[in-house]
Amino acid sequence: MDNLSSPDSLLVTVQKNARTPGSMLGMAVIGGGQLYHFSMLTVTRSRPVRFGLDKRDLPVGVAQVVWFDPSGRLVADRLIFAGQPDTLSVAVRSDKAAYQPYDSIRLDVEVRDAEGRPVQAPLSVSVRDGWQEMENRHSLLTDLLLMSDIKGYVHRPAWYFESGDLAHRRALDELLMVQGWRRYDWESMAGVRLFDLKYLPEQGIELHGTVVSMVRSKPRAGVEVSSFLSSPGEDPEVGRQQSFGLFTTDSLGRFSFVSQIEGKWNLILAVTKEGKKKDHRIVLDRVFAPAPRMYSLAEMQVRVPGEEQKVGPSADEPADTVQVEEDYNLFLQAYEDSLRRLGIDEKIHHLDEVEVKARKRDKASDVYQARTKSIAYYDVASEMDDIQDRNGFVGDDIHELMRNMNPDFYTQFSPSGEEYLFYKGRLALFVINYERTRHEEMDFNKYRSLTLESIKSIYISEDLGTMCRYADPRFTPMNIDKLYGCVVLIETKPEGEIPAKGAKGVRKTWLEGYSKVKEFYSPDYRVLPREEDYRRTLYWQPELMTDEQGCATVRFFNNSRCRYPRVTVNVLDSDGRIGSLE
Repeated sequence: MDNLSSPDSLLVTVQKNARTPGSMLGMAVIGGGQLYHFSMLTVTRSRPVRFGLDKRDLPVGVAQVVWFDPSGRLVADRLIFAGQPDTLSVAVRSDKAAYQPYDSIRLDVEVRDAEGRPVQAPLSVSVRDGWQEMENRHSLLTDLLLMSDIKGYVHRPAWYFESGDLAHRRALDELLMVQGWRRYDWESMAGVRLFDLKYLPEQGIELHGTVVSMVRSKPRAGVEVSSFLSSPGEDPEVGRQQSFGLFTTDSLGRFSFVSQIEGKWNLILAVTKEGKKKDHRIVLDRVFAPAPRMYSLAEMQVRVPGEEQKVGPSADEPADTVQVEEDYNLFLQAYEDSLRRLGIDEKIHHLDEVEVKARKRDKASDVYQARTKSIAYYDVASEMDDIQDRNGFVGDDIHELMRNMNPDFYTQFSPSGEEYLFYKGRLALFVINYERTRHEEMDFNKYRSLTLESIKSIYISEDLGTMCRYADPRFTPMNIDKLYGCVVLIETKPEGEIPAKGAKGVRKTWLEGYSKVKEFYSPDYRVLPREEDYRRTLYWQPELMTDEQGCATVRFFNNSRCRYPRVTVNVLDSDGRIGSLE
């Protein structure tokens, strides 16, 4: 494929070797998932066959050229970039060259086409504090036309659209030859491989689930599932809203329903059969967390505009400088010599008695320190929902809950049959609402009497200081370190906010609806604030409409340190023309 010699034509060369039998081949040119060209060619000789294709009808962007045999199997394919993007001209004028802290900022944006005519189209405008900001490698132009059709890391994708000369077009052509991923699978499109449509287009907030038996998790068909949705009622203007529904499971025990809600709603599901409640479990399809991905070294490379990348030795370091690892013993000897020069020869020194006048730390400070030094945090209600959606069962056993949330927990039984929870080989210390736990049977096992519905959150800390603060004061720090592997900090809900446990065959959960539209925070600094403002994003408007003259104006206030704001404007009009400015 020669995509460089002619701006309007794609030059194709087809040739088989002497050992390949002659065959009829089909060629398809696909852009954006649609077929734009199809032709057939019978190749019987080993001499090359050359012809040209008009590519002016292809949409601007990545296109796929596919050669296939009579059975539809792919013989060869190639990605090309067709045409040059029809861009719009975007201009931004500021009312000042530089700004003072909390200054009023005015920006005038103007959009015109290639002939200089004004364009009325929606703009996406972002204004940021450009101090030590990482370089932006993407724009609307690169993401729509290039990055959405290829996979992997591309260094500075905007560079390929800086110019339409031969060097940039050749680099773009070579980039598409080495990116091996195809957005549209030809064998599925040709019917060679069965295409399984797993998810239909959504018609609203869909919820799918399965009713299974309590013990063996067998699907239960023909049972009725009733749903009750209620809004939290936090917004006084909206008030509390409610919705009811009734469904019957299919032969696989499946059910589903669609709702049109905004925000987080309370959801109660109940299973009945012939009017009688059934002790079945309801498993919802809500486990969509992606698997962790390791980032390549290239993807972690960042650059701050305006700062030079240092390569090699620094300016104040001679080129022949050799770094020698410092001898640790020599360092200690020099340290002891410095102490002797100060007259300090003894290993134990008695300091003069002092009176400490600092104020004692309050409980809020201790709670803050314990939270910040924790290595794990769990929202218990969300974790229990996640366990049930994975077809797990916890009941009211806090030990099983901890094992499901963290694999470092496990249980052991004493000779008398008592169950204890261990963490990394040592006991786990449970603390309720940041009150000391004494090593006595009543106090040590008090957490076992808590219902899981009454627990708000759990923090896990391996910090020895935190364990000493909440363990039995009769223990020394050495004893605590040998006895406990971690401290489990349990925070409970207030007495009046503890929900009732669901009855037999009832699942109490929540349903996340559409996100509520919020206006971007923009403070008014006509009266100066008392505190510093370190906002990185000063202004953001995803849909700013220009007028008939192609102009739009925005006004906002600066933060407390920015002098030269960094402005990004993207535009996409109804004809598909793209404009981008940074």
